[in-house]
Amino acid sequence: MSLATFKQIIDLNPELERIYLTNWGEPLIHPEIVEMIRYTHSKGMHTAITTNGTTLDRELSRDLIESGLDLLKVSVDGNKETYQKIRDYSYEKVESNIMEFLDVRNSLGKKTWIEVSMLVFEETQDEIEQFLKKWEPRMDFVNLQPKFFTIERKKYKPCRDLWRILVVLWNGDVVPCCADYEGILTLGDAKKTNLQDIFKSQAMKDLRKKHLRKKPPSLCASCSPYYADYHISSKHLSS
Repeated sequence: MSLATFKQIIDLNPELERIYLTNWGEPLIHPEIVEMIRYTHSKGMHTAITTNGTTLDRELSRDLIESGLDLLKVSVDGNKETYQKIRDYSYEKVESNIMEFLDVRNSLGKKTWIEVSMLVFEETQDEIEQFLKKWEPRMDFVNLQPKFFTIERKKYKPCRDLWRILVVLWNGDVVPCCADYEGILTLGDAKKTNLQDIFKSQAMKDLRKKHLRKKPPSLCASCSPYYADYHISSKHLSS
Protein backbone atom coordinates (compact mmCIF):
# COMPACT_ATOMS: atom_id res chain seq x y z
CA MET A 1 0.00 0.00 0.00
CA SER A 2 1.31 3.45 -0.87
CA LEU A 3 1.73 6.01 1.89
CA ALA A 4 -0.69 8.33 0.04
CA THR A 5 -3.40 5.63 -0.02
CA PHE A 6 -2.74 4.82 3.61
CA LYS A 7 -3.13 8.44 4.71
CA GLN A 8 -6.26 8.79 2.58
CA ILE A 9 -7.88 5.85 4.35
CA ILE A 10 -6.83 7.07 7.80
CA ASP A 11 -8.21 10.55 7.07
CA LEU A 12 -11.54 9.05 5.98
CA ASN A 13 -11.84 7.26 9.33
CA PRO A 14 -10.98 9.69 12.16
CA GLU A 15 -13.11 7.66 14.59
CA LEU A 16 -10.83 4.61 14.37
CA GLU A 17 -9.19 3.65 17.66
CA ARG A 18 -7.01 0.68 16.67
CA ILE A 19 -4.91 0.03 13.57
CA TYR A 20 -3.12 -3.28 12.98
CA LEU A 21 -0.53 -2.83 10.23
CA THR A 22 -0.32 -6.53 9.46
CA ASN A 23 -1.98 -9.01 7.14
CA TRP A 24 -0.23 -11.74 5.11
CA GLY A 25 3.27 -10.41 4.71
CA GLU A 26 6.16 -8.83 6.59
CA PRO A 27 5.34 -5.21 7.54
CA LEU A 28 8.91 -4.25 8.37
CA ILE A 29 10.01 -4.56 4.74
CA HIS A 30 7.63 -1.74 3.79
CA PRO A 31 9.90 1.25 3.16
CA GLU A 32 7.45 3.66 4.81
CA ILE A 33 6.23 1.59 7.75
CA VAL A 34 7.71 3.96 10.33
CA GLU A 35 5.99 6.95 8.71
CA MET A 36 2.70 5.03 8.66
CA ILE A 37 3.00 4.36 12.38
CA ARG A 38 3.95 7.98 13.05
CA TYR A 39 0.90 9.17 11.10
CA THR A 40 -1.60 6.97 12.96
CA HIS A 41 0.02 7.90 16.27
CA SER A 42 -0.44 11.59 15.42
CA LYS A 43 -4.17 10.86 15.00
CA GLY A 44 -4.37 9.30 18.46
CA MET A 45 -4.85 5.75 17.17
CA HIS A 46 -3.44 2.66 18.87
CA THR A 47 -1.06 1.04 16.36
CA ALA A 48 0.24 -2.53 16.31
CA ILE A 49 2.23 -4.80 14.01
CA THR A 50 3.11 -8.48 13.81
CA THR A 51 6.58 -9.26 12.44
CA ASN A 52 8.89 -12.23 11.97
CA GLY A 53 11.58 -10.13 13.67
CA THR A 54 14.34 -10.94 11.18
CA THR A 55 15.06 -7.29 10.25
CA LEU A 56 14.55 -5.92 13.74
CA ASP A 57 17.95 -4.32 14.37
CA ARG A 58 18.67 -1.65 16.98
CA GLU A 59 18.18 1.31 14.63
CA LEU A 60 14.83 0.08 13.36
CA SER A 61 13.73 -0.78 16.90
CA ARG A 62 14.44 2.79 17.98
CA ASP A 63 12.59 4.22 14.96
CA LEU A 64 9.53 2.05 15.60
CA ILE A 65 9.38 2.92 19.28
CA GLU A 66 9.93 6.64 18.76
CA SER A 67 7.30 6.72 16.01
CA GLY A 68 4.69 5.82 18.63
CA LEU A 69 4.20 2.09 18.05
CA ASP A 70 1.94 0.71 20.79
CA LEU A 71 2.32 -3.04 20.24
CA LEU A 72 4.98 -5.24 18.65
CA LYS A 73 4.18 -8.94 18.24
CA VAL A 74 6.94 -11.24 17.01
CA SER A 75 6.18 -14.66 15.52
CA VAL A 76 8.40 -17.39 16.97
CA ASP A 77 7.13 -20.81 15.94
CA GLY A 78 8.26 -23.32 18.50
CA ASN A 79 11.62 -23.90 20.14
CA LYS A 80 15.00 -23.73 18.40
CA GLU A 81 15.00 -26.88 16.27
CA THR A 82 11.36 -26.57 15.22
CA TYR A 83 11.65 -22.85 14.52
CA GLN A 84 14.70 -23.26 12.31
CA LYS A 85 13.06 -26.11 10.41
CA ILE A 86 9.88 -24.10 9.79
CA ARG A 87 11.36 -20.63 9.29
CA ASP A 88 14.79 -21.50 7.90
CA TYR A 89 16.31 -18.71 9.99
CA SER A 90 18.59 -18.49 13.00
CA TYR A 91 16.66 -18.83 16.25
CA GLU A 92 19.47 -17.14 18.16
CA LYS A 93 19.35 -14.15 15.81
CA VAL A 94 15.61 -13.54 16.10
CA GLU A 95 15.80 -14.03 19.87
CA SER A 96 18.61 -11.47 20.02
CA ASN A 97 16.55 -9.04 17.92
CA ILE A 98 13.60 -9.36 20.27
CA MET A 99 15.70 -8.78 23.34
CA GLU A 100 17.41 -5.81 21.70
CA PHE A 101 14.01 -4.26 20.99
CA LEU A 102 13.15 -4.77 24.66
CA ASP A 103 16.45 -3.15 25.70
CA VAL A 104 15.85 -0.12 23.44
CA ARG A 105 12.32 0.27 24.76
CA ASN A 106 13.49 0.21 28.35
CA SER A 107 16.39 2.57 27.71
CA LEU A 108 14.00 5.08 26.11
CA GLY A 109 11.52 4.74 28.95
CA LYS A 110 8.69 3.97 26.52
CA LYS A 111 5.64 1.75 27.02
CA THR A 112 5.55 -0.16 23.73
CA TRP A 113 3.95 -3.54 24.53
CA ILE A 114 5.98 -6.56 23.40
CA GLU A 115 4.56 -10.01 22.68
CA VAL A 116 5.84 -13.22 21.18
CA SER A 117 3.40 -15.41 19.29
CA MET A 118 3.60 -19.12 18.47
CA LEU A 119 1.53 -20.72 15.73
CA VAL A 120 0.18 -23.95 17.20
CA PHE A 121 -0.09 -26.98 14.94
CA GLU A 122 1.27 -30.52 14.76
CA GLU A 123 4.96 -29.57 14.89
CA THR A 124 4.65 -27.12 17.77
CA GLN A 125 1.79 -28.22 20.01
CA ASP A 126 4.03 -30.45 22.16
CA GLU A 127 6.33 -27.47 22.80
CA ILE A 128 3.71 -25.16 24.35
CA GLU A 129 4.75 -25.53 27.98
CA GLN A 130 8.45 -25.13 27.21
CA PHE A 131 7.68 -22.11 25.03
CA LEU A 132 5.64 -20.45 27.78
CA LYS A 133 8.32 -21.17 30.38
CA LYS A 134 10.97 -19.52 28.21
CA TRP A 135 9.10 -16.41 27.10
CA GLU A 136 6.53 -15.52 29.76
CA PRO A 137 9.08 -14.10 32.24
CA ARG A 138 10.61 -11.89 29.53
CA MET A 139 7.66 -10.58 27.51
CA ASP A 140 4.59 -8.52 28.31
CA PHE A 141 2.42 -11.28 26.86
CA VAL A 142 2.68 -14.66 25.15
CA ASN A 143 0.19 -15.42 22.40
CA LEU A 144 -0.72 -18.93 21.17
CA GLN A 145 -2.41 -18.83 17.77
CA PRO A 146 -4.15 -21.87 16.24
CA LYS A 147 -3.16 -22.43 12.62
CA PHE A 148 -5.57 -21.40 9.88
CA PHE A 149 -7.04 -23.86 7.37
CA THR A 150 -5.87 -26.99 9.12
CA ILE A 151 -8.88 -29.28 8.92
CA GLU A 152 -12.21 -29.24 7.10
CA ARG A 153 -14.89 -29.35 9.77
CA LYS A 154 -18.48 -28.49 10.44
CA LYS A 155 -18.86 -25.13 12.15
CA TYR A 156 -21.01 -24.89 15.23
CA LYS A 157 -20.85 -21.16 15.87
CA PRO A 158 -20.33 -18.00 13.78
CA CYS A 159 -16.92 -16.40 13.43
CA ARG A 160 -16.50 -13.65 16.02
CA ASP A 161 -14.38 -11.55 13.65
CA LEU A 162 -17.52 -10.55 11.74
CA TRP A 163 -18.55 -8.46 14.74
CA ARG A 164 -15.19 -6.96 15.66
CA ILE A 165 -12.81 -6.26 12.73
CA LEU A 166 -12.37 -5.38 9.07
CA VAL A 167 -9.26 -5.92 6.95
CA VAL A 168 -8.10 -3.45 4.30
CA LEU A 169 -5.99 -4.99 1.53
CA TRP A 170 -3.09 -3.16 -0.17
CA ASN A 171 -5.34 -1.63 -2.86
CA GLY A 172 -8.03 -0.42 -0.46
CA ASP A 173 -10.42 -3.35 -0.90
CA VAL A 174 -12.15 -4.21 2.38
CA VAL A 175 -12.65 -7.83 3.39
CA PRO A 176 -14.12 -9.36 6.56
CA CYS A 177 -10.94 -10.98 7.87
CA CYS A 178 -7.30 -11.78 7.19
CA ALA A 179 -8.17 -15.19 5.74
CA ASP A 180 -9.61 -13.47 2.67
CA TYR A 181 -6.27 -12.27 1.31
CA GLU A 182 -7.44 -12.55 -2.32
CA GLY A 183 -10.52 -10.36 -1.82
CA ILE A 184 -13.09 -13.07 -2.52
CA LEU A 185 -15.60 -11.51 -0.13
CA THR A 186 -14.80 -7.86 -0.86
CA LEU A 187 -17.24 -5.57 0.95
CA GLY A 188 -16.20 -2.14 -0.32
CA ASP A 189 -13.39 0.30 -1.10
CA ALA A 190 -11.76 2.02 1.88
CA LYS A 191 -10.44 4.79 -0.38
CA LYS A 192 -14.02 5.88 -1.05
CA THR A 193 -16.15 4.66 1.85
CA ASN A 194 -15.92 5.12 5.61
CA LEU A 195 -15.12 1.84 7.35
CA GLN A 196 -17.97 2.28 9.81
CA ASP A 197 -20.39 2.36 6.88
CA ILE A 198 -18.85 -0.81 5.43
CA PHE A 199 -18.97 -2.52 8.84
CA LYS A 200 -22.70 -1.71 9.08
CA SER A 201 -23.44 -2.39 5.40
CA GLN A 202 -26.02 -4.82 4.05
CA ALA A 203 -23.24 -6.98 2.61
CA MET A 204 -21.72 -7.38 6.07
CA LYS A 205 -25.13 -8.07 7.62
CA ASP A 206 -25.80 -10.74 5.00
CA LEU A 207 -22.47 -12.41 5.75
CA ARG A 208 -23.23 -12.45 9.48
CA LYS A 209 -26.67 -13.97 8.78
CA LYS A 210 -25.06 -16.77 6.76
CA HIS A 211 -22.85 -17.60 9.73
CA LEU A 212 -25.72 -17.43 12.20
CA ARG A 213 -27.72 -19.79 9.98
CA LYS A 214 -24.71 -22.13 9.74
CA LYS A 215 -24.44 -21.60 5.99
CA PRO A 216 -21.13 -19.72 5.67
CA PRO A 217 -19.38 -19.08 2.33
CA SER A 218 -16.92 -21.76 1.21
CA LEU A 219 -13.95 -19.60 2.25
CA CYS A 220 -15.27 -19.47 5.81
CA ALA A 221 -16.20 -23.15 5.84
CA SER A 222 -12.56 -24.18 5.42
CA CYS A 223 -11.19 -21.77 8.04
CA SER A 224 -10.55 -23.09 11.54
CA PRO A 225 -8.87 -20.47 13.76
CA TYR A 226 -11.41 -20.92 16.59
CA TYR A 227 -11.91 -24.68 16.27
CA ALA A 228 -8.62 -26.07 17.50
CA ASP A 229 -8.19 -29.77 18.35
CA TYR A 230 -6.13 -28.99 21.43
CA HIS A 231 -6.74 -27.17 24.67
CA ILE A 232 -4.32 -24.47 25.77
CA SER A 233 -4.06 -23.37 29.37
CA SER A 234 -1.66 -20.88 30.88
CA LYS A 235 -1.61 -19.16 34.22
CA HIS A 236 -0.18 -16.08 32.53
CA LEU A 237 -2.77 -16.03 29.76
CA SER A 238 -5.69 -16.48 32.11
CA SER A 239 -4.57 -13.86 34.60
